[in-house]
Amino acid sequence: MTKHIWTLLKFVFSVGLIWMVLQNAWAEVDKGGVELRSTLFDINLSIFAMAVVLNGFSFVGSAFQWHKLLVYQGISISWATSFKNYFVGLFFNHFLLGNAGGDVQKVVDLHRQKNQWKEALVATLFDRIFGLFIINGFALIVGWVYFFNHDKLQILIWPSTWIALCLSIFFAILFSKRLSRLLLKL
Repeated sequence: MTKHIWTLLKFVFSVGLIWMVLQNAWAEVDKGGVELRSTLFDINLSIFAMAVVLNGFSFVGSAFQWHKLLVYQGISISWATSFKNYFVGLFFNHFLLGNAGGDVQKVVDLHRQKNQWKEALVATLFDRIFGLFIINGFALIVGWVYFFNHDKLQILIWPSTWIALCLSIFFAILFSKRLSRLLLKL
């Protein structure tokens, strides 16, 4: 019985947080003077539905990736449990302040369940770094395609280029035994 009350309290708290975020969003007015409410009612529903479906696939794929990283780190965990932990973390990242709260929550949950917080932390950090690498790759492709013909805007390409270069070197050293041994000799 206590478990059901606790679950109900968590649900009410979550709904309350979502309601609070939406109430503040409805009250805000952007610089153009258009309210968020009217903007939301003018969206193309087929494009919105496609975005929701693609985002859902992205979330499930990311949960699968995180699960595989956990297993690789030696954490014996079921797909259902890692899926649940991932989506709780996703909720924290999307609806609460900051982007790291969900990652902390995932590591804490795994520490409570499996007492393997170091392995969970490594898997979660690697997941984040790999995600940064992929997103940076998309930014780099768009930057080179869009900004290449704009002389004044070409400078905007270089931060993404340097980040991509540094992450590529990091992953090359991480995954190559030869490069790792060479680095250790230096």
